Amino acid sequence: MNVNQHEDAALLAKHRRRGRPAMFTQALRVETTTSGQPLRVHWGGRAWKVAATPMRWYARRPWWEEEYRVAKEDLLGCVEEEVWRVQVSLAGSGLRTLDLSHRQDTGAWRLLYVHDTALSA
Repeated sequence: MNVNQHEDAALLAKHRRRGRPAMFTQALRVETTTSGQPLRVHWGGRAWKVAATPMRWYARRPWWEEEYRVAKEDLLGCVEEEVWRVQVSLAGSGLRTLDLSHRQDTGAWRLLYVHDTALSA
């Protein structure tokens, strides 16, 4: 287990004790279909395969906390972010449910929440 996996396990354990999803703000790499649907999530040094049809919605983001200025033509990409809920697994492991944020204006992905905090993966 590398340092990031130890940190992730500690965070997940803390949130499991509190009975709520673990919140992250961690950049990660996501492989997608040509239409943009997640296929594989690279997190913690591992490639997690998307095991069920993901759900997608759009959420407002607090752009004023991250951006000093926004050009009028870039406002839509800064105000809304695409959010995907995916169920992922490793070979021989159970499912984990993750919420991922996708910035359509930059192409950046980030992990928002881990809903099931099983530490056996």
